[in-house]
Amino acid sequence: MAFSDRTPVTIEPPAPAMPVSGVPGGYVHLLDRLSVLYRYRNIVVAVVIVVLIGGAVQTYTTTKEYEASALLQIDPDRPSMQGIGQGMYQDDEMYAMATELATLQTHMLGLRVARRLNLANNSEFNGQDVQPTGLGDALLNLRQRLTAPIMALFRGKATDPAAVAKGAATRQAVAGPGPADETPEEAARVNLLMSRVKVEPQLGSRQVRVKVISRHPEFAADAANAWVEEYVAQNLDKKTAEIQTKRDLYRVQVKRMTIEKESLEAQFIELSRLTPNGVYIEPSVLAGTINQSKSQYVTAQDAAAKAKAEADRLGKVDLKDIDAAQEAAKTVPGLNTDTVVVQYLNAIEELNKTRRRERANNGYADLHPKMVTIDTDIASTKTQLRARLKSLVDSAKLTYESARDSEERFKIAFETQDKARAVQAN
Repeated sequence: MAFSDRTPVTIEPPAPAMPVSGVPGGYVHLLDRLSVLYRYRNIVVAVVIVVLIGGAVQTYTTTKEYEASALLQIDPDRPSMQGIGQGMYQDDEMYAMATELATLQTHMLGLRVARRLNLANNSEFNGQDVQPTGLGDALLNLRQRLTAPIMALFRGKATDPAAVAKGAATRQAVAGPGPADETPEEAARVNLLMSRVKVEPQLGSRQVRVKVISRHPEFAADAANAWVEEYVAQNLDKKTAEIQTKRDLYRVQVKRMTIEKESLEAQFIELSRLTPNGVYIEPSVLAGTINQSKSQYVTAQDAAAKAKAEADRLGKVDLKDIDAAQEAAKTVPGLNTDTVVVQYLNAIEELNKTRRRERANNGYADLHPKMVTIDTDIASTKTQLRARLKSLVDSAKLTYESARDSEERFKIAFETQDKARAVQAN
């Protein structure tokens, strides 16, 4: 049987194209999306399980760390000046501020804090901290093995250990050598502590915030406060040493002038014995010299008396009680006029106002993190205020001792010249 060329053929129209998402008029049904997810269900389930396991491992193996901070205000010793003198020392203050910021990050200060906190018996720094065991140790090793190649990929080429050692040696050379009694283990603990300390200057002010990160919140708070207090104590020791050096110099001068006085007396006696009329000095010249020495002696006497009165008045201030010391800072003359003390008092008042405002407006309790931060700043500022008051009291005592030595020095000079006049008169 043959087919004819004229046999009719039925031609059906093409099926409509499947709607495409994003094309105007297109629509994809929710069941179509679910069918795609069902088709690749094994991959989806595997990805979800991997993400959950990774999150669980990250959460289980991550060590909690806490951060505490203390607020420090660094003020120059010179009084504030108005007018032209206000900007006279601006550049010097900038250099001084940079120097103090560097001092806050020195190895010597870290050593003082480490010895005060007794890091040798702190498990976080002596290598005796509790380490994960069993499942925790296995998960931690798994995490390190998985993340190490990824971190190396993002960080690039591994750091050369020799370069690390060279950089550490350079930083140690800049910071200066430690004391002779510092052991390598103690130096390692100090370096570990310094790696967890951050010093952040507050823009537009002379305030500096010292932050400490630790696994234990109590230690973080103690270390932050200790860092600030030891910095203040270190500056006080430095100033005390400078005044003591000046005082020792005065004592050496007094001793030398005493020897010169005795030598002059012996020379006058010997010359008077050998010369019938003694050693003659023009009476007007001798009188002028004696009057000048007497004037200097009287001035030194007045300065010593005023210094003694100042030292006695400030010595009655009770610095052991911080509240009593704060009240004395407001009322005792010589303390309430110090610019640094006034700034500390104003800072404490502002912090108290902020605390009352936060409690009234937001109803924060004492244990709220913001209230704890404010209380820490108040305690730190009070500690710095007490250290400043102690510095003023100690300075007044040393000033009196120096004035007394100066009085003795001018007294010896006056008596020596007066003795010369008496020998000449005889």
